[in-house]
Amino acid sequence: MNILEQLQEVANLAQASKWKRLQKRPLGYILAQLRRRLFPKGEWAVQAHTFWGQKMQLLLPASLDIYLTGGKTHDSEIRLARWLIQELKAEDQFLDIGAHYGYFSLLAAHLVGPKGQVQAFEAASTTFRILAQNAAELPQLKPNNKAVAQKAATLKFYEFSNKHSEYNSLHLEQFEGEDWFAQDPPKVHDIEAVCLDDYLLPSAFRPKLIKIDVEGAEYEVLAGAKAFLSAHSPKIAMEYLAASRDNAPHLAAQSLLAELAYFPHIICSSGHLERLNSSVEDYLQRKGEDSDNIVFVKA
Repeated sequence: MNILEQLQEVANLAQASKWKRLQKRPLGYILAQLRRRLFPKGEWAVQAHTFWGQKMQLLLPASLDIYLTGGKTHDSEIRLARWLIQELKAEDQFLDIGAHYGYFSLLAAHLVGPKGQVQAFEAASTTFRILAQNAAELPQLKPNNKAVAQKAATLKFYEFSNKHSEYNSLHLEQFEGEDWFAQDPPKVHDIEAVCLDDYLLPSAFRPKLIKIDVEGAEYEVLAGAKAFLSAHSPKIAMEYLAASRDNAPHLAAQSLLAELAYFPHIICSSGHLERLNSSVEDYLQRKGEDSDNIVFVKA
């Protein structure tokens, strides 16, 4: 079974009944569900196995889908994985900004092999600790406990509990209206931020692909990379929010990319790219989705 077929098994499980998922990993499924109900604010460390056969450390309940199925199961994440599998080759280089526990970084490290290079940025301290554990035995994967911003600086970073850790962000205001916010306020700490132009241009690291998932800091990340993106042409996969979720940072990021001759593409179910003939907002509205991974490609 090749890696795309293994990913399809994850997709099948994502669409399957609870009974089918229970059959896949009965003890893990039952224990995870019990702990989530009995200790809704707790977290616990586990070891998962990804669909490509790699061990991965997790803190549950975040990334429960990886623990139960071997992969991230949202349709947008399955399509992103398909695209990466078809795009990244041995010895390629990949940049992951907002890596969380490192699922896509680990997949990229597997695809590019020992002669390739993956750099992963994760600003949240607890999350980074798990990322660093996952990178420990992969010399081609370098984890960085830093934020990425328009300028090098020390910034305030907001870190939620495990349950909402995928919302860790430099920008708090976007979550203040959420129902869960009052019950799970974040901790704030200082974090060193780097500018991609300063970081990439003096180095030999030339990513073929860049993944950005930074919860409202999309424009700052790209504004700090204008010189690099003018000189080079990496494809950029960015989580893009619908207008209903206050997507001003995404609109600003798209406008900046358009100035650099980048155009938005959707990832089809096959993992191939298709250029959008409408706005990203219209596409999301037609799909009835509040977010998707959009790939920007220089013309």
